[in-house]
Amino acid sequence: MKQALLSICIPTFNRDKYLKRLLDALLPAIARQQGAVTLCVIDNASSDGTGQLCRDYQQAGHALTYIRNEENIGADANAIKAFKQVDGIYGWVLGDDEYVYEQTLDSVVSVLNNREPAIVYLKSETCTAAAIADNRPRNQAFDYHSSRLAYARNIGVYFTFISAIIFRKALLVSPEKPPIKIIYGTFIPQLAWVLPLLEQGSLFACSQENLIAAEPNNTGGYRLFEVFGANIKTMLDNFLADEPKLRKVILESAMWFLASFFYGSASDFKKENPLVAFDFAFKELLSYRLIVRPLLSYKNLASKIFVKAICHIRKNTLYQSGTSKNPGVPSAGKIIPSRLLPSLSPMKPRNAIKKDLFAADHHRQKIDHLGDPLVEIEKHINFAALAAEVDRVAPRPVSQQGGRPPFPTETMVRILVLKRLYNLSDEQMEYQLLDRMSYQRFCGLGQAVNIPDRTTIWTFENRIGETGARALFDGVSAQLLKQGYIARGGQIIDATLVPAPKQHNSSDEKMLLDQGATPADWKPAKRRQKDQDASWTKKHGKSYFGYKLSVNVDNKYKLIRKFKTDTASTHDSQHFDNVFDTSNTSRDVYADRGYPSEARGAQLAQDRFRNRIQRKGHANKPLSECQQQRNHRIAKVRARVEHVFAMIDQMGGKLVRTIGQPRANFALTMMATCYNLKRLVFLRKAGIVAF
Repeated sequence: MKQALLSICIPTFNRDKYLKRLLDALLPAIARQQGAVTLCVIDNASSDGTGQLCRDYQQAGHALTYIRNEENIGADANAIKAFKQVDGIYGWVLGDDEYVYEQTLDSVVSVLNNREPAIVYLKSETCTAAAIADNRPRNQAFDYHSSRLAYARNIGVYFTFISAIIFRKALLVSPEKPPIKIIYGTFIPQLAWVLPLLEQGSLFACSQENLIAAEPNNTGGYRLFEVFGANIKTMLDNFLADEPKLRKVILESAMWFLASFFYGSASDFKKENPLVAFDFAFKELLSYRLIVRPLLSYKNLASKIFVKAICHIRKNTLYQSGTSKNPGVPSAGKIIPSRLLPSLSPMKPRNAIKKDLFAADHHRQKIDHLGDPLVEIEKHINFAALAAEVDRVAPRPVSQQGGRPPFPTETMVRILVLKRLYNLSDEQMEYQLLDRMSYQRFCGLGQAVNIPDRTTIWTFENRIGETGARALFDGVSAQLLKQGYIARGGQIIDATLVPAPKQHNSSDEKMLLDQGATPADWKPAKRRQKDQDASWTKKHGKSYFGYKLSVNVDNKYKLIRKFKTDTASTHDSQHFDNVFDTSNTSRDVYADRGYPSEARGAQLAQDRFRNRIQRKGHANKPLSECQQQRNHRIAKVRARVEHVFAMIDQMGGKLVRTIGQPRANFALTMMATCYNLKRLVFLRKAGIVAF
């Protein structure tokens, strides 16, 4: 679907009378644009007829989107929500009490299509009955600026008029500083997108005549000097820190704007101390220290007249001052007439990178659209039940002396799953929890300030040990059975070698270790770094050092039903009875040539299992052709267990970075558990239903 050129978003609260006036003016103009303009109303939980009014327009066939908040989230948050709803190339967050003249939208669309400015400023006048009834043709021309500084001098403090600003959201650069929280409570959240655009844009526009009308005396009862003093200064400090000249121009404009209210009653605003507010916001300005501050200190008639005269002169130099006698004549050296636009220096090269104040929200939506495997795991596995099982076998320690409380067991279980899924060390797990959005969301740490560090993860693993890891495996297996994934189609038994870090010992040390003794010159620190449980073995003429993982996999779903861990030197066949599964619905038992024996074959026959163990030839008694064909038929099914080992290998590799059999057992148990979790996601996404 083609992206709209302009999205108009109207935040509103309990102003159905004004909203109806605005919609009656906008909707016919929007209909003329044939899909180039969209309209959205964001209702901040109004208690009047706003909702019914919007639904009436929708039922009448008007292209209007209506969004209602469940509760009042405040004016700033609702304005930001309106900004987030902008899905067009340009956005216009329009006040609900404004009025848009008949030809305004046609002129705006023409400017956006032909000139592509970063900001369009619409001059306004007071909204009165006479202004609304005035149907005279208006000057639809616009002035254009390539100088940000000249544009800022003309608009000044009126960048805070949210309804007058149309912004190119596609060019919006969101600073990574400051945090979004500084925007709320300022009453001027629009500066969060206006100021970055002013800094990054290369062409700006302003109407030559009033194209909208603003309702007077709708202040909201805020603190005038705080909003246009301290709050503007805060926004400028955070969004224009690298543009001192721009910052100074707008701050100085705000100073003279507030000076015009210094001697007035300002009855629509909350009472406050103006001089304190002035000193805080403008003391850095030389013009304030030399001119404004001395004048405001002397509250006599002469200073009052002088201040008001300067404010009036400055106001008349701003675009906001209303129509002039010759609105089409630009100020010399500031405005670029349209006829000179072709001779302008080329615009900055366009950049495909689009930055946004709410980039994190967009990233989360993109991750969801692409398909986050962690979300799928969370969807099908009850981690709260797994945490309860862990707490049952390894209760959380309770300190009578207080201290820092532990992280929730469910959070730590999720971290262990992530660690094994991606084969991360404790140090890397801590870093990834700080860095990766999907990890934080999966562990419930998206809004958390404190993240479990490497020591916390290590301590939790020590607390639950092999018993806790086995409880996790059994808990996942129980949930798989509850979802219908019982063992079907026969069982396949096999083993794989799991490498461990190789030990570099001398020949004398090896001799002692083979005898079960420890070299006397090994200090405690060295003993802790030596794995005396792992062993060497040979396979296909190649030596391996580490451990062994024997598994029982069902043929239907390729889920690990049972497993056994041991050192690498233990023969595969010794684990057959440990992993044998009598609950499989099929009587077929598959295994490779490492498992056959007469006693095992007799036992399987006695228990009425079908022996599908491959035969093994000997030097003096090779396999017959019939036995070879049998082995070939069995291999087609038995090979499915190799898929399991390959998947485990893809989860960061089978290497365990631990020392000693207990820690290796923990790692291998988590390996089997996480394989089943990953396999479950595949079964669900592939549409393989349990029956």
